[in-house]
Amino acid sequence: MMDRNPIVKRIKNKVYDFYYRSFDKRDRVIQYLKWWLQQKKDSNLSKVYFHGTKQEFFDQVKCYDIISFDIFDTLITRCIQKPVDIFSILGYWVEKTYHIKSEKFFDARIKAESNENRRLNGNATLNDIYNVLRQKLGLNVAQCNIIKQKELAIESEYLIPRKEMVEVLKKLKLHGKKIWLISDMYLSEDTIKSFLEKCGINHSFYDEIYISSETQKRKDSSAIWMEIAEKCKEKKYVHIGDNLVSDYMNPKNVNIDSILIKNAWNSYKNSLIRYCKKIDSYDKLGDRITKGLIFNKCLYNSPFSTEKNLFIYAYAFFGPLFFQFCVWLYNKTQEDCIDDIWFFAREGYYLKPLYDFFYEKMNEEKSSKNTRYVLTSRKAAAIADMDSLASIKDYLLNGDFVGTLDELLEIRFGISGKTNNETIYSLPRDFDLVISVLNLYKNTIYKNAYRQKKLYQSYVTSIDQDYKNKHIGIVDIGYSGTAQYHLSNVLEKKFVGYYFALSNNVRPKKNNQKCYACFFKCKESQPDLNPWMLIESVLTAPYGQFGGFQKDGSYIFATDDTNNVKKNLDEFFYGIKLFFNDMYKLMTPEQIKKQNFSKGLALDLLKSFYWGNINVSKNIQKIFEVETAFNGGSKKFKVL
Repeated sequence: MMDRNPIVKRIKNKVYDFYYRSFDKRDRVIQYLKWWLQQKKDSNLSKVYFHGTKQEFFDQVKCYDIISFDIFDTLITRCIQKPVDIFSILGYWVEKTYHIKSEKFFDARIKAESNENRRLNGNATLNDIYNVLRQKLGLNVAQCNIIKQKELAIESEYLIPRKEMVEVLKKLKLHGKKIWLISDMYLSEDTIKSFLEKCGINHSFYDEIYISSETQKRKDSSAIWMEIAEKCKEKKYVHIGDNLVSDYMNPKNVNIDSILIKNAWNSYKNSLIRYCKKIDSYDKLGDRITKGLIFNKCLYNSPFSTEKNLFIYAYAFFGPLFFQFCVWLYNKTQEDCIDDIWFFAREGYYLKPLYDFFYEKMNEEKSSKNTRYVLTSRKAAAIADMDSLASIKDYLLNGDFVGTLDELLEIRFGISGKTNNETIYSLPRDFDLVISVLNLYKNTIYKNAYRQKKLYQSYVTSIDQDYKNKHIGIVDIGYSGTAQYHLSNVLEKKFVGYYFALSNNVRPKKNNQKCYACFFKCKESQPDLNPWMLIESVLTAPYGQFGGFQKDGSYIFATDDTNNVKKNLDEFFYGIKLFFNDMYKLMTPEQIKKQNFSKGLALDLLKSFYWGNINVSKNIQKIFEVETAFNGGSKKFKVL
């Protein structure tokens, strides 16, 4: 009779999993209630925002002679969470260059602007602010000018257009409308014009520009609106902006038509995403830049009703997680003095080139020469490691199974044939019965295992003759590390495992191997598998699971019914790669290596996607499917 402890352990894990999912459902309900209460609270405000498509917006404003636009957060926006984050980023540079603590600089910069605006009735200029800052920080004029120019450079670097708003502006101009731009801002008119030019709005697309630092008349005080109301008495005039008071209420108070649009953060604050766990609370530098990219550049760049596509989902919900995994893998393998990194099939098919791209950017375009894509799977590695009844028993308990004996032999052991046994077996329930039946086939299993082991050793030698003398790390999605465990036995070689997530049943430790999880190491039960199955569904290859070798050494791949919907994965990983690129533009390699990120942010974003906090079309949902042939029965599992 078998030892019942593994079954007891499985039952415990299922109980733990039940409670885990119960808490998960509770969190979803709490999230929805918080969102619903916020919606009720903001119901009146929501009514004044424009709701509709880009064409509907154009049709509404094209009847006016003069259309003015607010600039910041209406036409252009920053790839950061808050405008003051620019001062934090500048503070890092100031600390490195002039040895002034970044926190001290940040506080001084905020106070200098606030005090000067109070002194000058809100009309402080950048020069006014830096004159105060120079005295406060004990800087000389040259140093102060250098820091001021650096601030402008960082501001420009982080600015992007709100593309659909810019398209509307240009279309209106082509229709012969007069376009005015208006902003309450301490920057000079020339500086703002250069920012607009950088974002694709050159002087030919607007007729006049009003900047409070130049006119000394602000929107928030209504001074500029009173002047414009007098100037445009005989014209049909409308103003468009994102600020409830400055851009909407104040113009209306002087009989100027106005339209209020949502900026990215208005949209975020009214979304379910905000209430998923702690997204608001993550506040490291990388977190703020990540949120700026996701909400300002990606999800809510447009204030109009638009349908999201696969590219956007990849960028916003998967990009941060893959980026943080690559940061962690880079630092951890450096720390562990790893010579080579093996990316296991099929997860490594897209993950290896993504990591190579990351490595090149982190090392000034020097290519990564120590990564390999290695064909393996828990099935192929386990079959080659099947040399005793104990190993067969251990293997059968690695995952549930429902099917006939023929299916079990084919799917789990790679042995084809007709046994004429039509009984349906269920593991682990029928474990003893299955073992007694397999006893008739154990010699065939051992013979096949020996051949697979030799072919495996030959395959690995063909890709790296010196692998036994190297300190090698392997990369896989995780759970129990089964492939690492068996491959170590087959190759008689110890590895170090690097995973997205691990369960409490870490198998490589049984043969004295090390393994680490980037995001999740569960002590009581399996990690919540469904979010990780999202990752597994996209970390795949254009062929089925690797099943081992033919007698001539050629490869065996299972048929994968999910691959007919994975034709869009190139687009998916292009979205992730673009997120990587944007992070490199906005953070230095040094800042990235210091791991200025909260892992919880990436996890909560992924969970928000899994929870359905953004509408995903059924066509796109089909992409998130996982092959489950290893467990018998159905060949696919739909994650969403």
